[in-house]
Amino acid sequence: MQKRSDYIDVMRGIGIFSVVFVHIARPNNNPELILWIQSFYMPLFFFISGIVHKGSVGFVDFTKKKFKTIMIPYFFWAVLCFLYWVLLERRFRAAESQIDILDGLLGIVDGRYEHLVFNVVLWFLPVLFLVSVLFHLLLQIDISDSKKNLVVFGSLIGLSCLGIILFEESWVWGLNKVFKYILFYGLGYYIRDYKIDEKILKMKNCKLFSMVGIVAFGFISFIMNEKGLRDAVWFYLIAIVGITIVFFVSIMTEKLALFKVIGQNTMGILVMHGPLYRILCVAVAYLTNLSVAELRENYWFALVLSFVTIGLIFIPIKILRKILPWCLGVKQKKI
Repeated sequence: MQKRSDYIDVMRGIGIFSVVFVHIARPNNNPELILWIQSFYMPLFFFISGIVHKGSVGFVDFTKKKFKTIMIPYFFWAVLCFLYWVLLERRFRAAESQIDILDGLLGIVDGRYEHLVFNVVLWFLPVLFLVSVLFHLLLQIDISDSKKNLVVFGSLIGLSCLGIILFEESWVWGLNKVFKYILFYGLGYYIRDYKIDEKILKMKNCKLFSMVGIVAFGFISFIMNEKGLRDAVWFYLIAIVGITIVFFVSIMTEKLALFKVIGQNTMGILVMHGPLYRILCVAVAYLTNLSVAELRENYWFALVLSFVTIGLIFIPIKILRKILPWCLGVKQKKI
């Protein structure tokens, strides 16, 4: 297995910080920045997961491992967040965030976005599990490598077409989203398989390519605003351009300690940031005599609160890594 590259953690750090920031910021005026980030931040996570995919592991062993590191944490946090929501948070949430308790309980089982109001980001984990298992299944095709790559990539394109057709559907464990995101997972896998990342690291004109990408992203962002974020066809092009930018920036700044550390704790930040930032928003609103809505209108507030939220989450992460590492998808350290 290849040594884990620092830039992968930086990519994860940028991705999870973007998730927290977008969830906190709710600007009614000038929402372009949020739309910009939303165009690529979820595809980015599937791309990164594809980069670290271990294609040589047997299918059964791979599936078991992924269930332990993704689905067991999913069920743990789904139950925990559901209980917190039932006992406390649902009494204070806005009307649009309210659902029947039985629907919330169903959400733990079916993983549907609309049933996970107690922690909506949890939808990502069952989808990631299914994407990784389905992709690994495709790799088990017993033909020559050259033909296999052709068959696998053709399958990814076909599944993506199905994802476009089912773009607005909502299936159990986000199965329709599996078709939507598996292409990004495959792109990540082949980026690493063909050592494209290593070649870029050796390039002297890496910064030049990054600048070209940023210009391209600016152009695509304009199209995005014209076409709309939910346009299924443009979704792939816009996301790929965004991923390309983050990919190059992360490689150029692979020793960036802050985002590297954040990226190494993605699971904990993902599952815990929602309830925490809502508590912090209410606390700041109380201290400043401003409404929560007014605070979340301000990009600077959202930026600062994102760092504060992530910083505070490191406290329970450190504790959980020692006593319940499995709930973060981490192996128990041998003594």
